[in-house]
Amino acid sequence: MRNPVAAALADARRRIREDQRGVSDEVGGLLEAIARGLDDPGFEVRSTPLKVLGRFRLEVGVEANAFLDQRRLEVAYHLVCHSELAVAEISDGLGFRSPELFRKWFSARLGEAPDNLRRGAQSARPGREVADRPPCDPAASTDDAWPTEWDWDRLVLGAASSEEAHRLLLTLLVKYPQLADEIPES
Repeated sequence: MRNPVAAALADARRRIREDQRGVSDEVGGLLEAIARGLDDPGFEVRSTPLKVLGRFRLEVGVEANAFLDQRRLEVAYHLVCHSELAVAEISDGLGFRSPELFRKWFSARLGEAPDNLRRGAQSARPGREVADRPPCDPAASTDDAWPTEWDWDRLVLGAASSEEAHRLLLTLLVKYPQLADEIPES
């Protein structure tokens, strides 16, 4: 049986490599470095020249470190919701030094601990509750699943700022381009 962490990382790396189509060589090289650094929480793009970082933002539409963090979060979220691995196994597989650091990182981004998300418990943070949301269901996993209404609520309404909500919405639109037709014009 294939390791679920390795499979999720391989899928994320494949999607990042697909993002390389149509970008400059510099941005493509940075995307490749990001793909390799997904399972290293200490990896950041700090030593990248400012010119390349600016070009990355123009061509990809988001800051490089935000892109890296979002892709890591997608892998972590997928593993929490669609695998039966213990949080400690997910933490270890994603390169975190301890499950506590992973829980803190995950909670800071989604407003809910991975254990609570998996159990389907409501978020304890005021203003972040999403009524009647379903728990994560590992049995319901499909690679190309359409995002559920809960995904929208958690990823967009659960954002800490409008900038983060915008970034998360762009991530959903990249993953599910057909959703662009569903967004009402304002």
